[in-house]
Amino acid sequence: MRSPAKSCCCAILVLLFCCRELPATTPGSSSSIPVRTVHGFLMVAGVTINGRGPFDFAIDTGTNTTLIEPELASELALHPVDRLALTSLANSVPVPRYYLGKLTAGPASVARLEALGTPLPELQSLDRRIRGVLGMNFLMQFSFRLDYRHRRLELWTMPENAPAPEGQRVRIQINAWRILVPVASDAAPRGTWKLALDSGIPQLLVFHGRIRPGAGRCESSACMVKVATNLSGYNAGAVMLPELAIAETRLRNLTAVVLHNDLLSQSDPQDGLLPASLFQSVFFDRSNGTIVLSVN
Repeated sequence: MRSPAKSCCCAILVLLFCCRELPATTPGSSSSIPVRTVHGFLMVAGVTINGRGPFDFAIDTGTNTTLIEPELASELALHPVDRLALTSLANSVPVPRYYLGKLTAGPASVARLEALGTPLPELQSLDRRIRGVLGMNFLMQFSFRLDYRHRRLELWTMPENAPAPEGQRVRIQINAWRILVPVASDAAPRGTWKLALDSGIPQLLVFHGRIRPGAGRCESSACMVKVATNLSGYNAGAVMLPELAIAETRLRNLTAVVLHNDLLSQSDPQDGLLPASLFQSVFFDRSNGTIVLSVN
């Protein structure tokens, strides 16, 4: 079993830690898939699995592996191939692993896609129609755009043909199916964080130990937030950061959740999570390892 990766989807903040991935892809053209947004940050799109559906799946760039609720797996008569550990910040439970014959969103399909079976109570408390999470083992097969302004997901099954929109182009790092974005901040011990682009969270998150002691300020009404996972809940501190810089883009007065992550090793390059919903749209260019951020 490979080392755990993470997934985030939440009311205030929900963290899941999943593992393993399986790439696959099929050729095709571009598509604009309508989505609905939940609480202003979480995109939900219809997908088909093995020719059945559509089923509502949350789009989460913060998880490496697609997730499916056990009831839907049963409806589809899926058979687990084995079990893997689903680990949160403090707990770990074994969950079944499936390989889907084909998952399709618009014209984009991935065959033999890995999916972990797990209940999704926190997501379904936001929207009871959600049946799963579309993770990066699907999305990263394509160039894609999360367009919050027009409420749509765009996928290009031939990534090199995807036209880049206007906006700030940023060179990124790909690590364990995570899109790591360089973010400059005075609160970062070395002046720059690498934050994983995450479409499943509403707030900036920085891991404890990756933020300079005493950085940021905390208003009394916003010093603590509740972090909820499918396994348990936590209290975490929050600070206000005056400014962050992503290339030439400036983000000001953002609240950052500061969270202990007991699974984070010193060698892990990820310092925290960057909400995709901070931007009007985010375009991932698979052909050259960049993203384009649109803020207006």
